[in-house]
Amino acid sequence: MRSFPILFLLLVFAFTAQGYSQEEPLLLDDVIRQARENNPEIQSARQRYLSVKTRITQSGNLPDPVVSYERDTANKMNMWGVSQEVPFWGRLYLRSKISKTESQSIEQAQYRAKELEVISNTRKAYFMLFVADKSIQVYNETVSLLNNMAKAVEARYITGTGSRGDLLRLQIELTKMENMLKMLQQEKETSQAMLNILMNNKPEEAIGDPVQPEKLEFSYSVEELQKLAAENSPELKGAKYTVEKSRLSASLSKREYLPSLMLGYKNYYMSDSGDKAGDLSMLSLNVPLWFWKQRAMFIESKQDLRMAEYEYKNLENMTLYGIKSLYTKVKTYQQLINQYNTAMIPQAKQLMDVSRESYIANRTDFIDLLDSQRTLLNLNLELYQYIGEYWKNLAELERAVGKELK
Repeated sequence: MRSFPILFLLLVFAFTAQGYSQEEPLLLDDVIRQARENNPEIQSARQRYLSVKTRITQSGNLPDPVVSYERDTANKMNMWGVSQEVPFWGRLYLRSKISKTESQSIEQAQYRAKELEVISNTRKAYFMLFVADKSIQVYNETVSLLNNMAKAVEARYITGTGSRGDLLRLQIELTKMENMLKMLQQEKETSQAMLNILMNNKPEEAIGDPVQPEKLEFSYSVEELQKLAAENSPELKGAKYTVEKSRLSASLSKREYLPSLMLGYKNYYMSDSGDKAGDLSMLSLNVPLWFWKQRAMFIESKQDLRMAEYEYKNLENMTLYGIKSLYTKVKTYQQLINQYNTAMIPQAKQLMDVSRESYIANRTDFIDLLDSQRTLLNLNLELYQYIGEYWKNLAELERAVGKELK
């Protein structure tokens, strides 16, 4: 009777003992909540928006008044006065509106857009971790399957119907599993570090394993998604506010042709007795006689308006294209996942069972058995890759649309 190699059994046993996490499950909603609350990019964009928002009050106020004092030694008089510049009607209102529109543009195009970008990146990192974790699980299940195969190989080897080559092939397969598990563990740690960074944690902080979503339902049409984007996309909203800001700036530039008023009042007192000597009221205005500067400002503002309109249209076109492209990917992965779950993987399992029974009965060789095992392994790995790609593309689609898709 031939002896079964002890090294082979130890190698199989070593593989079955690794790869199982003891961490608490990592829920996607918790990860997104922490990223929204703590991510420094989101907080920076928010502070930028709040900073610009304060300009509304600044730009809507009158210029500072001017207080003056004069002393006339020849006539022994003192004078106190105050003057105030008053921009022509409508200028202050337009400046305030421009600042408000600019803050709204920054709120949408920078703050809200950055928030959606970080959340989208968080979702993608979560599902990268999910794919790595599930791939490790698949490899561990495959090692368990190889353990069962080893019993059949041992039985045939002992009886003389199997070859030492079958043992070597199985050992090579296990070594390949070991190498892949090391690579997948590296991918898992990288994804964990990225998630921690997005949540503003230390990269090495321990987190649990991701949870597979229960449903893969997606029933939106392209037209519905494009309509949602027109209503919710912060990039499109921000671009609209930029167009409105340019339009208001053009209106303001027209008013630069109009004069500004200067109101003033002076009160004269005798320096020796303190008696009132008289007062003086003043009304003056500046005349924009050299209007070339104002004309250049108006032309510039009109060009800025046209540029903003073209940029908005280009952004709208690219958004519609992005939605169409992502929609196609999501639907394709949805179909592939369904096909793998309902047909290909069940068939591969049946093939594996048939091959194992045939090998035990000495009706097929070990290469056929190993090939059926590889087919099942690859299909399971591809399934989780497709699940990960489905959710990552859905995250990008939600970012393009501007809201979570239920």
